[in-house]
Amino acid sequence: MGSGAIAARIDVVLEDRNELTGRVLLWDGPRFTEDSAMVASYVFAAAMQATYGTKVVRDIEIFQARRQQSVVVPFQAAFEQRRSAEAVLARSL
Repeated sequence: MGSGAIAARIDVVLEDRNELTGRVLLWDGPRFTEDSAMVASYVFAAAMQATYGTKVVRDIEIFQARRQQSVVVPFQAAFEQRRSAEAVLARSL
């Protein structure tokens, strides 16, 4: 993502008939909306693509444990959030 960098770690990868789902567990933090989860999912989608290359990634699930909140983002929708994710990163640097 440009000159800035975000380290992304997928906590669990599930495989179902050659399709992968990446699950990310957040322990705490502010409540997130579906829109903010979409933007956040980009870094995890990019990490899944870099790690698993030719395998099909179906979706990314972001789960916030403290609030028992979960959002599932289809892989393509997550990957389309690159510009939004880069804008968030630029504002935070």
